[in-house]
Amino acid sequence: MTRCPRPQKIQAYVDRELTGTEAALIATHLHSCPHCGSIHDWLLLISQTLSGRPRPRAREDLLPLICQTVDSAPQVPRISCKRARALISPHLDGELNSTEQVLLWRHMFACEECYRELKQTEQITEALHRQTRPVPVSADLAVRIHDAIAADRAQREVGIIRPVRWGIPRRAIGVAAATLAAAAALVIGLLLVPETPPTQMPRIVELPAEVAVPSVESVRPETEQPELAGPEPPQPEPAVRP
Repeated sequence: MTRCPRPQKIQAYVDRELTGTEAALIATHLHSCPHCGSIHDWLLLISQTLSGRPRPRAREDLLPLICQTVDSAPQVPRISCKRARALISPHLDGELNSTEQVLLWRHMFACEECYRELKQTEQITEALHRQTRPVPVSADLAVRIHDAIAADRAQREVGIIRPVRWGIPRRAIGVAAATLAAAAALVIGLLLVPETPPTQMPRIVELPAEVAVPSVESVRPETEQPELAGPEPPQPEPAVRP
């Protein structure tokens, strides 16, 4: 056993509630660990002291008094099996407060399946603690951690901006580039295609003879002023013969 057992386990060893193999492991550890040995001696002394005294006789009205006290106590709300099983691991790690402990044990006293799961998880945890070996850590680990934190803090104070990596997948970038290229090719193709000549000549509508076509003079606008006649050019004088 590499780790010290819990005091509850030592108490179970004192009360002879452990199996042969587990009891042998606890006994071996108690002989090699002074701290756990002192806890064992203290618990053994308490157990022997209590067992040596005569057992007091209970009062005749003790049971009705207990029932009356229980009935007058505030009711503890019940929790579901799912909630109780979620509290088993934090309970074994000592992370529950007093209210959560009361809720858990209130459910454990009424649910046999959850209590069985609690005991199984406790045994698995104890087995893992026995099998887990401490991981060797280098002596300068704390120094390197402090140096890394100081270097990062110095970079932040100087204002060095690290490149930001956008979380865009490469496949999305390729699809977007292909779409833009196809759109550009379509626009260029539309601009470079020459206009095709009409395949049919426009149809000429012939008017009947009865319809008079207005002349240019009749459609001249009223605002158009007639042209003013200018001065006549000088006539050449007849030549005089001598």
